[in-house]
Amino acid sequence: MLSALDDAIGRVMDKVREHSMEEDTLREGNWKLVKSRGKSAMLFDLSNDIGEQKDLAKTNPKLLRKLQTDFSSWEKQMESPRWIRQDRNNAEVGGQLKNAKISSAQDPDARLERLFK
Repeated sequence: MLSALDDAIGRVMDKVREHSMEEDTLREGNWKLVKSRGKSAMLFDLSNDIGEQKDLAKTNPKLLRKLQTDFSSWEKQMESPRWIRQDRNNAEVGGQLKNAKISSAQDPDARLERLFK
């Protein structure tokens, strides 16, 4: 039983993805793709470079494109955030939004209408 569970966990953890406001990352096996906002994508072989010091994106363009495609495919499956980020760029002290208008992409009712059409 534990062996089957270990195998299932291994398959799930074969690819680890993270999407944040600052950067996107994808780890597949020993390879890690890092895409920071406004910068070129970087590729690291963690088996030889755990500190992510040597960018291999230019020497492995096919692998870079594959990982970027994998990340994009995964990202398209994710649901848009259901919250409005509040920071000093869009909110006053105390939390009042500077621009409280919600776009149709953020409106839950509009989203449900799109889903059930």
